Amino acid sequence: MIGITTGDPSGIGPEVALKAIDAIEHNNILLIGPLSIINKERKSLGISRIPEVVDVKGSMEIPFGKPSKESGEIAYKTIIKAIKLLKENKITSLVTAPVSKEAISMAGYDFIGHTEMLADAFKVQRYAMFFYSKKINIALVTRHIPLSMVSKKLSIQRVYDTIKLTHEFLSRYWKVLQVRERAVIGVLALNPHAGEGGNIGDEEARIILPAIKQARSEDIDVKGPLVPDTAYLTAVKQVKCGFDAFIAMYHDQGLIPLKLLEFERAVNITLGLPFIRTSPSHGTAYDIAGKGIADHGSMEEAIRMAILLESHHKGNRREA
Repeated sequence: MIGITTGDPSGIGPEVALKAIDAIEHNNILLIGPLSIINKERKSLGISRIPEVVDVKGSMEIPFGKPSKESGEIAYKTIIKAIKLLKENKITSLVTAPVSKEAISMAGYDFIGHTEMLADAFKVQRYAMFFYSKKINIALVTRHIPLSMVSKKLSIQRVYDTIKLTHEFLSRYWKVLQVRERAVIGVLALNPHAGEGGNIGDEEARIILPAIKQARSEDIDVKGPLVPDTAYLTAVKQVKCGFDAFIAMYHDQGLIPLKLLEFERAVNITLGLPFIRTSPSHGTAYDIAGKGIADHGSMEEAIRMAILLESHHKGNRREA
């Protein structure tokens, strides 16, 4: 059973979730969110069929287009409900619609992101955000932190763990992800020109290269540190580039090229969790919320990816 959260009710989460579910013929879906808002949105969109809903109580009168304490409260409680359902084995995979960190903070919760909250709930130490698309795949070493903190948060262990998690994921699902059985991973440098031999920063020699060498010692096919401003060129010029995945040091280093190339189709997958978790690659899109014009492509891809990975995972268990 796949659980799908509706995210921030002031954003496009309920809209793209309902549109995506309507486009997919799959019976084992449980929608998690405020039933009153789901029904209101369903009628507005002219959608007649919805799956079973696990209700998260909330007001119907939350306005679209801006973060609020009320919307943050509902979004947070929806995630908590999803975690409970996972722990009770009532759902086995999770797809999350976008939330607002600002709104959840306004509701009084200390919230960094879905990824961190889920990892904490299941006591997971090694985890990573991985973005899949048909043109380019990217994993992040650091996630939602200020740019000024990136260098301080980098370590050999963090870079190595991200390489290792990416390798394990690609190796497990290489057939369904359309990558090589022996995945090739490219690790980006942090600094311009990969540090210019230490003249523009030493993180490459001090942190990134030792992590790469450690991964290579375990027979992982990994290359780098790659010059960041040219590393993605093959992904632009070819349907599938020379690397099965890139390891980016920080959020925008990875997500700017990803969204330029595959914004409407990219899927976020959390690596390291004891269950499959996916999400669309976009945010709450407050500027178009409530207008019925949101593109549900990425949300649909996220749901389809969860179905695909879960099916493959179950098939492997049966064979074993």
